[in-house]
Amino acid sequence: MIISFLSGGLGNQMFQFATAQALALRHGHQLKVDPSYYRMYRQNRVFELADVFHHRFETASTRDLAQVLGWKRFIHRNPSLRRFYRRLPGSGTWIVEPHYHFWPPLMQHQRPCLLEGDWQSPRYFQDFAKEVRACFNFRQDSFNDSRLLEKIKKSNSVGIHLRRGDYVSNQHTLSYHGICEVDYYRQAIALIRKREKHAKFFVFSDDIGAAREILTGESDLYFVEPDENRPNHFDMMLMSCCRHNIIANSTFSWWAAWLNQNPTKIVIAPQRWFAAGHLSDRDLIPTDWTRL
Repeated sequence: MIISFLSGGLGNQMFQFATAQALALRHGHQLKVDPSYYRMYRQNRVFELADVFHHRFETASTRDLAQVLGWKRFIHRNPSLRRFYRRLPGSGTWIVEPHYHFWPPLMQHQRPCLLEGDWQSPRYFQDFAKEVRACFNFRQDSFNDSRLLEKIKKSNSVGIHLRRGDYVSNQHTLSYHGICEVDYYRQAIALIRKREKHAKFFVFSDDIGAAREILTGESDLYFVEPDENRPNHFDMMLMSCCRHNIIANSTFSWWAAWLNQNPTKIVIAPQRWFAAGHLSDRDLIPTDWTRL
């Protein structure tokens, strides 16, 4: 059995699940998820996968954790202990990501285990892309803006994502992630216009007012206004339906671009993913995407 320990927002959860799914498929294991992080730390995040996608995500039981972790399960469920004991030597049943970039030894791990980390590289699941896409099939039961979706599908649409929120309001998050500057978006728009005729840009943001100010003066822009009846994940779904994408340094729009099934898509990603210089993002961006 492979257990994926989930944490963070939707984009993070998708990376964690996709990597665990690929490992399970590669070695013939059952796959389950462990969302206990959200109960332990009570941060402003929730387990989202089950509400966003049609796939049935099986949750690991206490018995499953005991089977995989043995006595370490007591540490795993204790927030005050787990940060000190995550890297205990032993059977290798609790695998903590050693660094941010791609870690090849994980691909060869054949024993049951719990995976903890970000695992933010498509190299972990590129051999099982079809299966990953099948799991990330959006629920559209409550989608109430078919006109917007039709407009996106009928035009030479480009989804632009401006991530603000805690990237701006939280000083620690800002110093860690940073934000994409105005020049990045203007250069990306210019590059798309050079390569694509009649491009129509659909702008998505958690602060659409700031997005308007940042992109003032640009033409052929449609700002997707917030709607209390449209859950946040529909923005990811809508961006994935665009023909091309300009993403932020955000896993949310990374996944929108990766799920975009246009075979001739242009995806533009920021050259610098983190403000913090100690993390390597060399394995994060697919080779056929353009970095600016």
